[in-house]
Amino acid sequence: GRFVCITMSIVLVMLCAMFATVYALTWKNVETRSIEFLRTAVENPDRAERWAERGAPHPPYLLLEVDEAGEVEVLFSGGLSVEDPEELRDLAVRTVGKAEGILSEEHLRFSSRRSSGTRWLALGDISGEQWAMEGMFQNFVLIALLSLGAFFLISILLARWAVRPVEMAW
Repeated sequence: GRFVCITMSIVLVMLCAMFATVYALTWKNVETRSIEFLRTAVENPDRAERWAERGAPHPPYLLLEVDEAGEVEVLFSGGLSVEDPEELRDLAVRTVGKAEGILSEEHLRFSSRRSSGTRWLALGDISGEQWAMEGMFQNFVLIALLSLGAFFLISILLARWAVRPVEMAW
């Protein structure tokens, strides 16, 4: 019994450590690529369009220009569209004074740059990222449960095998 508990504890700790590390690194990588793309979109829109045309991974995004009066113009739509001008203005207002961030209710990441009274704002849809990471977490839980079950059976078999010579001698 003690051998099985110790083995299962070690396996559980190792699985959790491995899965947590892979999950964190994957999340950071996906987040970094998304932020990098949005920064590129506000700094150099042509480069972002070429990047998107080449098929490089990027979120669906919108590139907006916001003038001093708060009027919003869509410069480019790369797979993301917001039709309502009021909603666009609201999104632009909620990002004022911030270079980057997330609008969690809308599942949007943003990057912003101001120059000569004009502000460029790139909005990227992160719902795909969130969905993928949620799926990855669910897969990790399933793999961990199946692995623990398999290791539990193996531990029981090994414990019986290890104890058999002692039982025979006794």
